[in-house]
Amino acid sequence: MTQLERRALAALAEPPLPPDEWAEAYRVIPRRGNPEPGRYTLTRTPYWREPLQALGPRSPHEFVTIMKSPQTGASELSRTAIGYWVDTSADPVLLLFPTEGSAREQLDERVGPMLRETPRLARWITARARDFSLDEIALAHCTIYPAWASSPQATASRPIRFVVLEETDKYEGSAREAPPDKLAEHRTTTYRHRRRVLAISTPTTKLGTIYRLWRTTTDRRHWHSPCPACGVVDRWTWESFRWDGRGVVREDDEADAR
Repeated sequence: MTQLERRALAALAEPPLPPDEWAEAYRVIPRRGNPEPGRYTLTRTPYWREPLQALGPRSPHEFVTIMKSPQTGASELSRTAIGYWVDTSADPVLLLFPTEGSAREQLDERVGPMLRETPRLARWITARARDFSLDEIALAHCTIYPAWASSPQATASRPIRFVVLEETDKYEGSAREAPPDKLAEHRTTTYRHRRRVLAISTPTTKLGTIYRLWRTTTDRRHWHSPCPACGVVDRWTWESFRWDGRGVVREDDEADAR
């Protein structure tokens, strides 16, 4: 056993922080491809605190499904979850993307820089150059595997404890196989209640994967935000808005103006 492996075992014996506290204490957003690099904070995205908490070891939730709008910080949330699992567990992580190109790109341009520039995670990187590749990232104590929806073999070859399903509504699987998200989920059965599966996507239609996953969860929640006019915290839906030719107008605001 190497010195790095011994340090890894000693570190994993420490009681872990909850995921949201870990994120704000240790997570660093890398410089590459980010307009605001630096310490990660939930100040701007408080709606991600509860989903992060649900991904921790003390949570009763094995599956967390997030159906969201574009550009809301969900990708950073998924990478934060990856970082947390890497830092607090020795079990493998699978990242499932729509295509091979997107899987390798994310590993190279997003996940890799996060590991290198977050000191808490950089301590797990080995000195072997071959351990850091586009096919997998082998750390001192665990491995991160990329996979893509069009390759059933990429999702069905090994037991996995942690799975991230990115942009599920862009998945295109084989007609002869189960849906890609199901194939990935089957890899976690060995870990039973200790598994964590995070699915994230912007919805396309009510026939899309993320809507199906969200509808089948037993604990469905919505984000409620304050109205800029009256301050009432409410769930905003498309039925509450209309287009007036210049922009979107909320019906409640128009009624208050009258």
